[in-house]
Amino acid sequence: MSIALGVDLSTQSCKCIAVNVNTLHIVEASSVVFDVDLPSYQTINGMHRSNDQPPVVTSPTIMWAEALMKCLNAMQLLPSADVIAISGSAQQHATVYWKLAQGDAIAASTLEELAAFLSVHDSPIWMNNTTGRWCEQLRSAFPNGDAGLQHVAGVRATERFSVFHVAKHLSTEASTNTTKAVSLASSFATSLLAGVVSGTDFSDASGTGALALSELDWCDAVFEHLGVPNGRTLLGALTDPTVVIGRVANSSLLSRYLKSTVDILPFTGDNPSAVVGMGLTRAGDVLVSLGTSDTCIVVGHRGDESQLPPNTYTFPHPLFPRELVCHMMVYANGDLARRRVKDAHYNGSWELFSVALNETRTDGNVFCTTGPSPKVGLSLAVNEICPPISVPPSGLDVYFDGDSLIDVLSDARYYSRLAIEHRALAMVEDIAPLLLPSSSATATSTGRLLITGGASCSVAILDVFADVFQRDVWVNDTKEAAAFGAAIRAVWGTTAEGDQRASLLQRIEAQCAGRKMTSPIKYGDVTFARNHLRRAVAALTKVS
Repeated sequence: MSIALGVDLSTQSCKCIAVNVNTLHIVEASSVVFDVDLPSYQTINGMHRSNDQPPVVTSPTIMWAEALMKCLNAMQLLPSADVIAISGSAQQHATVYWKLAQGDAIAASTLEELAAFLSVHDSPIWMNNTTGRWCEQLRSAFPNGDAGLQHVAGVRATERFSVFHVAKHLSTEASTNTTKAVSLASSFATSLLAGVVSGTDFSDASGTGALALSELDWCDAVFEHLGVPNGRTLLGALTDPTVVIGRVANSSLLSRYLKSTVDILPFTGDNPSAVVGMGLTRAGDVLVSLGTSDTCIVVGHRGDESQLPPNTYTFPHPLFPRELVCHMMVYANGDLARRRVKDAHYNGSWELFSVALNETRTDGNVFCTTGPSPKVGLSLAVNEICPPISVPPSGLDVYFDGDSLIDVLSDARYYSRLAIEHRALAMVEDIAPLLLPSSSATATSTGRLLITGGASCSVAILDVFADVFQRDVWVNDTKEAAAFGAAIRAVWGTTAEGDQRASLLQRIEAQCAGRKMTSPIKYGDVTFARNHLRRAVAALTKVS
């Protein structure tokens, strides 16, 4: 049995899974939780937070290397298995600083020797929001500011993105000049396997904020405006995430667990890898994650980024980086907002919340925003980022009944429906320009709609998304989507192009298809509902 390995080096843990190359079934898995299994690093939730305001948030770089070693060591099948390839993913935006240059050998047989090659031993991670000065510097200098940057790099100047961490780091070590290369967490793991400091793949490079999407190359203007003229040299050549970069080096710290015949596919970011693990392989596919915050990812064609919503993060698709891109939007008011409605109007009962959803679907009013007295509303618990809305500590509610702004709904059943419809309609509003013309009543009707996260266990909530998107809803039970996606990419990269990859793509889609949970009730033009949503958002923005 031939095996491919997938690794996920996330914020709080490291996971490894082994996949049968022929069936794509998981045959073994291991995990290392940083706080529990590596207590000597004294992390909390996998990180260190300073007492500054805002806090500097980092993770011990060597901890990641030790976690990889422990995770591979725990895989019982490795000594005898026919492992053909390995790939992985890692938390996006985290940065690693080397005394070595790109392409230099990492001659380290111990963690102590590895540490000697690092110019700093704590890596800024995605939660480190101390780079506002550099964001403003780029925003002010880049042609057309944030809008111009998003058009080129697929993202606006945002504190968590890696290039701002790099600019800040270099400004603090200007007198010593000890950093010769910079890795992301993903390319750090690739480097450990390859035994040389290795470049970043196209998909995770987008998480730096310095990737020119149209060229799949570094954007020199970003580096220059941030005072990092040697950015290309520091970050190294970009790599195709679908191409083998080499084999496990005999000198690698990890060679004691893997044979030198194992091919290496570049590690990428956890979000791009999860796209593969969830089976989003075609333009028009949509993934909705309903959790503490809500996330929507839509797959689109490259070169169609002119109408991106302002808070979209765009990255190349890790299986088809030259043909497809993924657009990701994050909404802060996810589970917290739904719980706020449940507690305020349904005595804290999810059952009553769902009953209200079911009753308002079956009484002929599929949308609150249709019928003789259309209704729309938003209930927010925390500051929203998509779109930016300030919310007081007590929360914020805006409701319309027809054209009238009201304080209380006459039928309490509609509070739950408005809460879920708001989220679904907001996503439709944001992704419609990325699919078909927004004037089309069927702007969301093509492609797969996959829903995951805690709220996906509620069929009543899934019904709302089916109705609003006008798509069947599928649920995928994959628990480790990023690691699974990494294993799939390892198989993909070692499969010949043409008929063999076409056959593999069919197997990937079948393996990741999940379960069809519900289908939509047909309705008319969605434009009226979306117009009411725009009015409610405008009202909230004015109130805030």
